[in-house]
Amino acid sequence: FVPTGKPGAASLRSPEAMLVDMPKITGLINGLYSTIKYGVSACNDGFGETSSKPCKEGDFSNAVAKLSYEPSSGDADTIVSELATLLTSGRLSAANKQVIKEAYSSMTDTAAALRLAQQLIISSPEFHTSNTVQMNGESRTIPTNPEPSGVPYKALIFVMLQGGADSFNMLIPHTCSSKDMYKEYSDMRGSIAISSKTSLLEIDSSDSDQVCESFGMHPKLSAAHQLYNDGDLVWFANAGVLYRPVDKNNY
Repeated sequence: FVPTGKPGAASLRSPEAMLVDMPKITGLINGLYSTIKYGVSACNDGFGETSSKPCKEGDFSNAVAKLSYEPSSGDADTIVSELATLLTSGRLSAANKQVIKEAYSSMTDTAAALRLAQQLIISSPEFHTSNTVQMNGESRTIPTNPEPSGVPYKALIFVMLQGGADSFNMLIPHTCSSKDMYKEYSDMRGSIAISSKTSLLEIDSSDSDQVCESFGMHPKLSAAHQLYNDGDLVWFANAGVLYRPVDKNNY
């Protein structure tokens, strides 16, 4: 994506903006927590490979690697200061240091306390930024809803599905005069294809440049089928989240 105006003239591009969405941010935090508690393994959505062994916090036998930091002393203040230097370049605020020190000191198991302190630091804003974080201590205000203008409008709603929706079984070739696309679909999908073509909810695409005169929607999508027939829904096929940076030449 290249914006118009001065940003585009300055060759500023932002394909990486689509690489950082909420599921990926959550996945990063889960992976970091898992690394702290289990080492590099698949436990609790970790970064490692699957293992048949059960996951137990503090047991690194499933891991191909683990964090090697060892505190220079058992003092909570020293441990938090060392972690703050390693993980935030010393930018951890005094208030957050105090919270983490109190959490560390409240535990009798020193190994578990160290893991908790590491998790708290990677949950801090200082860990996820490169600048100095300034907190004012005030609660975030809840914005008031704007008064509706009463002017009719159309809204584009983008639903982000991080897995769980088999799109190839949601919109399926139905009637295609140039070649049998339904057979191609059925052959490629095998046992997971919708085996009964007659069960599909047919939609007309004859006024488009698609290879098929009609497509079939999954039998369970009756509400979406009605929306399409009413002209309130359209399909964008073969579209998804950007998973690697691109430029204008290879987009």
